[in-house]
Amino acid sequence: MPPGMPAIVQRTVLVVDDIPSVRFYHQYILEKSGYRCVVARDGAEALQKLQAEPVDLVLLDIVMPNLTGLEFIQQVRNNPAFVQLPILVISSERIGDKVRQERTATAGPVGYAQKPLFPEIISAEIHRLLETT
Repeated sequence: MPPGMPAIVQRTVLVVDDIPSVRFYHQYILEKSGYRCVVARDGAEALQKLQAEPVDLVLLDIVMPNLTGLEFIQQVRNNPAFVQLPILVISSERIGDKVRQERTATAGPVGYAQKPLFPEIISAEIHRLLETT
């Protein structure tokens, strides 16, 4: 890089889903869009990854074994270091449900998208969430 040129900061997204093909699909789309990805197969592994390295956003499935997406959000929001971490909640269930929104929107930026996600939807939602932080 030539002297005086600012370094390009690559944003990191933690992709959390229990289905390997879905994780791969989201990772592929995000990496093609210039994001660096860290992947986890459930909320418990995602918490470990979140503690191990900084991320700029979490792309989070809701229905998972071990620690669900909702349980993950509750634990993350209880940690002052992660209160404002943007989270894009994804699910094949009806996530527009008022109860689910109330439970996941307790603090910090949260977006919602329903599976299947198309690349332009993922990109738009991630861009919107990252711009709010």
